[in-house]
Amino acid sequence: ILELKPQAFILYLCSTYYRYREMSEDNTTKAKEEEEHVPTPATEYDEALSRSIVQSLSDAEKEIAARVSYRYYLAATTPSSENPSEVERDDLAMELAKRFLVVTSGNVDLATTKIKSTLKYRHEVLRIDDIRKAFLQSDDDTATGGEENERLAAIRHGLEQQIEDTNIFIRGYDNDRYPIMRSINATH
Repeated sequence: ILELKPQAFILYLCSTYYRYREMSEDNTTKAKEEEEHVPTPATEYDEALSRSIVQSLSDAEKEIAARVSYRYYLAATTPSSENPSEVERDDLAMELAKRFLVVTSGNVDLATTKIKSTLKYRHEVLRIDDIRKAFLQSDDDTATGGEENERLAAIRHGLEQQIEDTNIFIRGYDNDRYPIMRSINATH
């Protein structure tokens, strides 16, 4: 059994969260496809279907969808950089829409519902942008005070404490040779 340190745990969370989430959605989709024999959407229709999904999103939802891309997030929030264009925002939102189309086997209505609920969850519950801001700021930035800096420092401290209080063990490997991780809250 291998025990991971907090820094390794952060890297593990970042690199595997979406992979395992997508795997579970893919397995559900694959099982459904095997039952119903529904093919995935044809490549030539992907763009048109994705565009229809993106057109149903509000400007705020398109912005949240584009911010899934960390590169876009940095460009949109860094004062020294040039703000991304609406075309770039819509293209990144379309890439996300394509992923949802694949998961839903081309069902536009279901993909639209899922993408809207995911964007709402990312923005209102997870508050991904706040987590990113908290770890982009240095301790010097948060030491200057201010309500916003104190809130971000509290987010960073809370996540760091949660990671420090968790032991992660590799309990084996799956068929694709990815580690099977087990987390246990450490008691002091």
